[in-house]
Parts: sequence; structure tokens; C-alpha cells
Amino acid sequence: MNEKLQDFNLVEEIPVRWGDMDARGHVNNTVYFRYFESSRIALFHKLKVYEEIEANIDAPILVYTHCNFKAPITYPDTIYVGVKIKILEESKVKMTHSIVSKKLNREVAE
Repeated sequence: MNEKLQDFNLVEEIPVRWGDMDARGHVNNTVYFRYFESSRIALFHKLKVYEEIEANIDAPILVYTHCNFKAPITYPDTIYVGVKIKILEESKVKMTHSIVSKKLNREVAE
């Protein structure tokens, strides 16, 4: 794993699947958001957010998202997807994500 991810709340290892790629031979840009979602949901489970949701019926919603693409991901590869809570308020949680490619040994998106 890359040192960039050391201070993240959770880091998830995800194998890149052949089906993640598009006709151009690299992972489709929409898939990056699925990688972010996977790590975000894993963090929610770690923090037991869903147990509170079942009790209160209040569920988090995604208001805004964006991605800075830094390098293409290609199959085969393994990526590390980190998620970090930056702001935690009563009605708002702001998170940041980072994707590091094992093959490239660098950050490929944030």
C-alpha cells in the first residue's frame, strides 16, 4: 500500500475486474465512483452507521461528488481505495477519497 493512504480512516483493497474497463482499454470513469462508494459504505459499516439508520429511519444521502483523475487504471491491477472523514457535523459529513494503483505505485484518482 502507498504511504498516501496512511492517515485514512479506512483503506479497502479492490481487484480491478476485466469488466471495469471500457472500449479504450482502461477503467471507465464511472467505475471510479463505484470504487469510492464501496469504501464509503465499508466505512459506514465500520462505524455502525447502518445500525443507527435502522433505529432512526434517517439515512445519509450523497449531495455532491467529484473526481480528479490522475492516471488510467488498467486490468490486471489491484487498487487501494482510501476514505477519510474531513468534516463531521450534526447534519453533514465531508469525506475525501484516494485511489492508489498497486501496479503503478501511485495515486491515480482523488
